[in-house]
This record gives sequence, C-alpha cells and structure tokens, in this order.
Amino acid sequence: MGLEIQSTNLLLVALVISSLLSFSISIVYFEYLKKGGSWRIAFQFFVFLPVLVSLITIFYIAITSNPITTVLYYFISFFVLLLFVGKLPRFKCRKMEEFDKIENLPVFICYEKKGKIYNAWYNLKKKEIGITKSLFEILSEEERRAVFYHEIGHSKVKFWDLMTRLTCFLWLISVSLILTMCGLIVFLSGYNWLNKIVFSATYLAFLPIYAVSFMISSWVNEHEADGYAVRSIGFKPKAQALIKLHVYSSLKGCENTISAIEFPNSFDLEELSFYYVLKAIIRRVFIYMYPQTVLNQPLPETHPPLRLRLEKIVKVQNNE
Repeated sequence: MGLEIQSTNLLLVALVISSLLSFSISIVYFEYLKKGGSWRIAFQFFVFLPVLVSLITIFYIAITSNPITTVLYYFISFFVLLLFVGKLPRFKCRKMEEFDKIENLPVFICYEKKGKIYNAWYNLKKKEIGITKSLFEILSEEERRAVFYHEIGHSKVKFWDLMTRLTCFLWLISVSLILTMCGLIVFLSGYNWLNKIVFSATYLAFLPIYAVSFMISSWVNEHEADGYAVRSIGFKPKAQALIKLHVYSSLKGCENTISAIEFPNSFDLEELSFYYVLKAIIRRVFIYMYPQTVLNQPLPETHPPLRLRLEKIVKVQNNE
C-alpha cells in the first residue's frame, strides 16, 4: 500500500511541475502576442531551460549508471534519430531556376519532380531562398514578395533559430530518455502492473514540457519572420499570403478561387483571450502525444495557428 501511495505522489508531483511550467510559458507567449517584445519569452526560456536540462541530466545519469541500460538508451536514441531524419519534409526539384534577387539573396523557383508542393524556404547553408512552382503560381507578385521577406526574416532572427534548434534537441533527447525509462519499468521485478503503469505515467508526464518549449520557440521564430515581412512590404500582402496558404492546404484543387482572395489594407479581429491561446497550445500538445501521431510526425507543430499569426501581424502593423 505504501508503494502505491508513493508512486501516486510522484505522478502528482510530475503533473504539477509539467502543468505549471507549461502554463507559465503560455502566459508569457500570450503577453508576447498582445504586447510584443520577444525578450519576454527569451527571459522565460533563460529561466526555463536550466530546469529542462536538469531533468534530462537526472534521467541520463540514472540510465547510464548501468552498461545494459546505457546500450538500451543509445539504441532507442538511434531509433528516434532515424525516425526524425526519415520524417523530415523533403522533396526533389526537377530543376531550379533563378527568378530574382532580394536583399542580395538569390531567389530560386523549384519545379517539383513529383506532385504539387506548396512551400518556400531559406537555405542557411547556400544563403538562398526557394519557392515551389505550385506556390509561386497561386500568389500575386506582392504576396510572393511577402513570402520572400518572411524567409529573409528567418535569416535575421538568428537567436530564435538557435533557440528552436536547442529545444528541438532537448525534445529528441527527452523522448529517448523517457522511452528508455518506461521500457525499463516494464521489466522491473517486485512491482505489480498498477505500479508500473503509474511510474511510466510519471515519466511520460514530463514530455509535454519539452513539447511546449519546442513548439513555442518555433512559433516565436515564425512570428518574428512574419513581423519582418510586414515591416518590409506591409500587412495586406502578408495576410493574404498566409490565408491563401491556409485555405489552399485545406481545399486543394481550388487555385482559381483562392487566387482571387482580396482583403482591405487592415481588418479588425475579435479580441484574443488567454483561454483561446492556452486551448490552442494544450490541444496541439495532447493530440500530438498520441503514439501514432508521434511516429508520423516526430516534432510538434512548428508553425502557429493562422489566427495567432494574424493577431501578431495586426499588432506589428498597428505599431508601425
């Protein structure tokens, strides 16, 4: 009976820590959306990251204290890495054609080798911007420039690119460690199945912290790039490009309808509540935690919901 109480208490502690940390960073993210200032979240991460690293260190020391569990951990880490690399979005271009230069960065049109893909990217290694032919064709000239300036924005916001990479690394390490711990618990002797389930749930309860930290840092990275595009070319083309991409992803095959979308230079959005933001974060994290989703998509959502992106660029426009 004492063991059941102890394991339940550990689970409650894990849930409280995970919930408080996730809730606190959600509050700061909401303030960032409403008032701006990415320094708010940067400061939060400087407080937040030592806790995440400490937890990983504790798990790592516990696992690597035994040669057999160490081998198991590295095997699982290798599997997670293969899964991550294997699921990275990639496609081949039949040919690349230079289209323009913007802020001394060459812009290339990628003629897809197979199927239609709607994407644009900044190649950090080659210092160039790419856009697929399919996406190029559904956007107006101004909307394309908004997309290009967004990609240039990624080359400017180096801090958030670094933070996204760091939290991505922590996410992959945490998944490997926690899966190893859960695997070891299954084979523990002297514990009934109820205790094993509770102990496994205790370790799994820490995963949402790492998912939220990666997701928010990646979302801020996108918001900052959106802000750069709005300051460079204006609100309207950026908003239209975002909405076209969102609608086109949902209604493929409707290019003619989507390309006709037009907006006024600015528009009013309904007041954004903290409840809406918190729900958007929690919903995405818990849907993502479904095992099949993790296998199909090893990283949590890297782009914020359309509503939150529009909220942020409206604030950028109003502050200009």
